[in-house]
Amino acid sequence: MAVNCPKCGKEIIDTQARFCPYCAAGLGTGESAEILALADRETDLIRKRELLLEARRRFPDDFQVEKRLLFQGRLGERGGKPDFYRIPFWPLTALERPGEYSARERSRMLDSFLSNPDIARVAAMSGDPEALEKEYFEEMGFGYVDMFLKEANSNKFFLGFRRSERDVRSRCRVSLDTMIRNLRTSGDVPDRYRALLEEALEKGFIRVFGKNGEQ
Repeated sequence: MAVNCPKCGKEIIDTQARFCPYCAAGLGTGESAEILALADRETDLIRKRELLLEARRRFPDDFQVEKRLLFQGRLGERGGKPDFYRIPFWPLTALERPGEYSARERSRMLDSFLSNPDIARVAAMSGDPEALEKEYFEEMGFGYVDMFLKEANSNKFFLGFRRSERDVRSRCRVSLDTMIRNLRTSGDVPDRYRALLEEALEKGFIRVFGKNGEQ
């Protein structure tokens, strides 16, 4: 069974490989590769989470299992009351629409995002903590642009009619610029994270819309 590289997405036939032959990213162990391949192909978030939790049970302390669970956050979690914190990048809303939250709420949101202990835990397993942290923020930046900017009704529709792709991109760019301005001045974002998060948001925007609007 082939495995998809979690970083570049290319298909790898050798399921015993420890590193991607295309981008050199670390892969799951030969034993965990099969269930990780199933999780990578799964589009249902609940089922995806179940597969990853099963992988964790069977292969404790497997870096690729823990990395996928970190990136997914609590998406697909069953039970309990609806909670936006299940979406790992949702707290970035505090940068896009700060006026909707009190100063205390914004501080809590951004602290939950930046001080997530699982980031440091999984980074320590990676062999290159800085690279893992950077990749994590880039995935979160992409997730926010893709889910909360591109899919926002105010950006997608006008008086019930769907906006053109160019218009959607333009409006999302305005939202992103607002986030970056707030990021640069927010007292809730430590200095060491400002440039990292700004770069992650810019890269996320390019992944969603392309460099010049051409995906």
